Amino acid sequence: MVQPALSSPSHQPHPPSSAAARRLFSLFRLLFPRLGRSGVAIGLGGLLLLSIALALPPATSRSAAKAGPEAENRRAFYQAAYVLTRLVPNEGWERLAIPPEISRDDEVSVLLHHQDKLFVFLHLARELDSLDRRGMPLAAHFAAHAYRLAGRNREAAEAMRRHIGQAPFKAADRLFLMQRLYEGKRYAAMREEARAWEALDGACREERTDYVWGSYVAQGLYQEARNSALFSTCPGWPPLLLAARARFLLGEEKEALAEVAAVSCRFPADAGRIDDFWRSLEASPYP
Repeated sequence: MVQPALSSPSHQPHPPSSAAARRLFSLFRLLFPRLGRSGVAIGLGGLLLLSIALALPPATSRSAAKAGPEAENRRAFYQAAYVLTRLVPNEGWERLAIPPEISRDDEVSVLLHHQDKLFVFLHLARELDSLDRRGMPLAAHFAAHAYRLAGRNREAAEAMRRHIGQAPFKAADRLFLMQRLYEGKRYAAMREEARAWEALDGACREERTDYVWGSYVAQGLYQEARNSALFSTCPGWPPLLLAARARFLLGEEKEALAEVAAVSCRFPADAGRIDDFWRSLEASPYP
């Protein structure tokens, strides 16, 4: 479990840091995203920011004023990670030990209760992207998933690629990257990532086989799709059905159906699943 340490708070009053001021301004923008740019709005905004700063509870005021940018970056990272893991708990986040005081932070509360979740995801993705570029560990991982939740596949792929370049190997990260490239129709780049993944881990990965096959089919490269399935590192019948489907798409329908029948005879215990899978391949794009 990863836990970048937070420095212990001082009990002496501190002047507000530039990072704390930025967070207060961010909080103001989140609370009032539609305020205009007139002088009146700016004046009211300044007064509101000042009132928020004066009203912050001591724990939040002290934490925002911790000396040094590293502590401020860690706090901003924990804030973003806490919100994301609460809004989408089953996303597959890296595990963190988040300090309990983060849950009482004002900006965290605003983000958790904000009605526009897509806005929140994009706001946090950009914050985490910035933190990654400032050297914060795991920020790119969280940024990638936040971008995905905001529907930004290109940015999600770029962030995950940066994370992969600095983190221990994980198949889930490689699959996430392939999926984002596939969803963004960047098929050649996706196959490059599949080859890099297979070079590191040559064991059977059905999802890798599926997405490589699907990328060729999406481009109308049916012979290449068939070859990719036939030379898959995965045993069993699923790659054989993918190869048969590619042959069907090539116009060799009788031969393809004969292959499906042969697969069913070869794996009689799975005949029902084979039939269901074939029907799904006929019905809609895969994966």
